[in-house]
Amino acid sequence: MHDTLQHRLIECGEGPQVWQWATQKLALILSTIPARIPSKWLSRPQCALRPPTRRRVVMWILANVILFRTRPNQELTLLDFIAFMQANKYKLYQTVKWILLVANYLCVLDMP
Repeated sequence: MHDTLQHRLIECGEGPQVWQWATQKLALILSTIPARIPSKWLSRPQCALRPPTRRRVVMWILANVILFRTRPNQELTLLDFIAFMQANKYKLYQTVKWILLVANYLCVLDMP
């Protein structure tokens, strides 16, 4: 099998579990069901979401999935991904005007 971006992001190793977790959180933010979150958003995030803050947080989550899943160590687990997201969320909160970037949408990351 070829190592394609799609394969690395959501098909191999813990990819399906990571993507399922991410789609559940995105579905909460978008008030929809996880099945309506297309996996093509990972490679072509062309979605028109309003308000702009919601779009920014969706792009932030997608970017973190890509960053995490393209790391050299593919043995990382879903728990490693959740810790990675929590650490990045903390770093984001340390930036100036973080509230303008993501408002309160990232509170869904605190849910089990």
